[in-house]
Amino acid sequence: MLKKSTSKSALMVALVTGNVIWGGTVVHAEEPNQAFTLDPMVVTAQRMETRDLDTPAAVTVISSEEIKKSGAVNVDTLLAQQIGFNGMSYGPNGQEYGGSASRTKIRGLDKGTLVLVNGAPMNLLNYNAISNIPLDSIEKIEIVRGSNATLYGAEAMGGVINIITKKASGSAKTTISGTIGNYTDKWSVGHQNEYFSVYYDKDYYDEVNPQTRKFPYGEYASSSGSKKNNYNTLGKSRKESIFITGNIGKNLTLNYNHSKSDLNRFQITRSKAAADKLVFVAS
Repeated sequence: MLKKSTSKSALMVALVTGNVIWGGTVVHAEEPNQAFTLDPMVVTAQRMETRDLDTPAAVTVISSEEIKKSGAVNVDTLLAQQIGFNGMSYGPNGQEYGGSASRTKIRGLDKGTLVLVNGAPMNLLNYNAISNIPLDSIEKIEIVRGSNATLYGAEAMGGVINIITKKASGSAKTTISGTIGNYTDKWSVGHQNEYFSVYYDKDYYDEVNPQTRKFPYGEYASSSGSKKNNYNTLGKSRKESIFITGNIGKNLTLNYNHSKSDLNRFQITRSKAAADKLVFVAS
């Protein structure tokens, strides 16, 4: 009788323990689902699709959701938020004026950052115009820090930026957005369906008051010996950018990007010897 009672007690303990373990599993399964992207796929670092954890390089991936939440108005202002980046531009938000090209630098190396769009180089004489690509057209941006000259050539001594655009897919969807700022106003519209996608940006740049924002070029001596100061000021400007992508085959996609700018920059010369003499040179 004693053995029988002991056997029953052991059975009851086993059943109770099993219920506790099973109940714990059920509670864990009922926790709210959360999306975590801890190991995204990267194609830039080794020119093939590889998991981030298996990539022997310092890689940052900016997803389309992160781009929306960043508050950036173009690619230039988006990259300015990343660690290890610094750039130079002659106008607000990375704008270029004629031969005054903006630059993007990784880890402080000038003319050493290669910019790709879907793997195709965008650099021209070591400069690139990344602010002309509408943000809404970007699926993700891969940033590889450190020298990648072995894979991409001498222009990639500082690092590589690969801008991967969206492909036409899914049901028809149209989005409209706008931005208002001290120096820049813009509005954007995009349409996407399973055959093609179109994204359009229109930027408005306000005039910059030379009394509150000056860009000194330095001093020089004239023939009469008087000294003069040269300053830059920016007039009202406009810019339009469009990006179109379409599926023309099972594994073939056509991308088209076009930008048109009407940018104004003036040079102001102030003479110290006499009354101020203003000379405007538009570019």
